[in-house]
Amino acid sequence: MTETVTSNGRAVSIKRSFAVGVVFLFCSVSTHAALTLSIDNVNEEVHFSGQTSGTMYSIMYVGYAGVQWTDNSSGYQKYISNIENGLTLDADPAFDFNVSFAVTEDDFNGTTGLRFEISDNEVDFGYEGNYDLTVSGNETRVSYASLDQDFKDILEGYSTSDTIPLDDGTDFESIAIDAVPEPASAGLLAGAGLLLSLYRRLFSRV
Repeated sequence: MTETVTSNGRAVSIKRSFAVGVVFLFCSVSTHAALTLSIDNVNEEVHFSGQTSGTMYSIMYVGYAGVQWTDNSSGYQKYISNIENGLTLDADPAFDFNVSFAVTEDDFNGTTGLRFEISDNEVDFGYEGNYDLTVSGNETRVSYASLDQDFKDILEGYSTSDTIPLDDGTDFESIAIDAVPEPASAGLLAGAGLLLSLYRRLFSRV
């Protein structure tokens, strides 16, 4: 590229600054962890994408194996129905899954949160190995329109910077959250577009 110097001698450095800024803005809105919960507050739907793998927590003497992600999960719970439709589960050894996703509200201490659990309450008492599980999102959309408004507000209050941490289980990643649309992300994309437009105007003749 031929470097053209303007009267103030800063054209090249300004070009580079624009390029770095645009790359940073687009990277800021496109990075997600492996398993991601997308919350669409316009259509009142959620869906999962990506995947995570690990070993389920097990209590053999009560016949339980499971993995759980929670964020302030105490209190009253409202469940999103058919959430299992948005997941593909691969377990070794294979078993019948119970899948639940709850929005929670604790009026006593004023906390709200989310709880996501995959479990089997009928595991083989004689099995002494690990229960390994891969959880994959298949991007099937599941409606949460039936939730009470208070619980919709709790769910929609989560932003793309939030996660649902792993509570029970080993080696699974925290679940990332992708709020769609999210004002912060929309603002970053708009900023990137503005930078590109300004770049073309300033340097179209250089």
